[in-house]
Amino acid sequence: MTINRGIDSTARIVGSVELGEDVVIEQNTMIYGPCKIGRKTVIERGAVVGYSRIKRPRADIRGETTIGEGVLIGMNAIVYRGCKVDNDSSVFHGTVVRENTDVGRETNIGHYCVIEGYSEIGSCCSIWGQSHITAFSAIEDYVFTGPFLMTTNDPVMNYRRNWINVRFKGPTIRRAARIGAAVTLLPGITVGREAVVGAGSVVTKDIPDFAIAVGTPARIVGEVPKEQLLEHE
Repeated sequence: MTINRGIDSTARIVGSVELGEDVVIEQNTMIYGPCKIGRKTVIERGAVVGYSRIKRPRADIRGETTIGEGVLIGMNAIVYRGCKVDNDSSVFHGTVVRENTDVGRETNIGHYCVIEGYSEIGSCCSIWGQSHITAFSAIEDYVFTGPFLMTTNDPVMNYRRNWINVRFKGPTIRRAARIGAAVTLLPGITVGREAVVGAGSVVTKDIPDFAIAVGTPARIVGEVPKEQLLEHE
């Protein structure tokens, strides 16, 4: 089937939406303003940009959704209000990016991921499919995460226990770290710069820069060889 270039007749644009040149908006999409979409961006069929039906919105939620140039928003993906997706990045099909999340340039977020709100994902990252990035997480540039990554932000699981004073804090993954498949990162931990975490590990404590960690709980078993470092290039 040939994809029609331009705005499909079944797409709905609601409110103030600024479109750059050569934007493609496919069938049955929903775009909610205020929103800016940069040139040569493609919004595939069934996607929603600027979704704003948030059950308990915070006072600091941003008003405008910003999609950069050359971005791909995949089929049935949902990008909430207040998000920023920078140039040449991709949010693949079925992925949900919650409010006030920033995604840097040239970053790929795989299919069926959930990126909870108020998180930061840097530039040139690769987040593989079916991963969960919890709210208040920080991922720096050049990070790789394998599929089925699970992150958490509540150290006491205070569901319906509002008398417990909790500061929600997701993990921080430093520049060029690599996380294997099916890893779990517990609240507030830091994975250091260029560190490697092996598949299936459960990380309960900070991992230093350049360390290799594996196991449940994860333990340090070595140091990343210098020839594998991104800075070696």
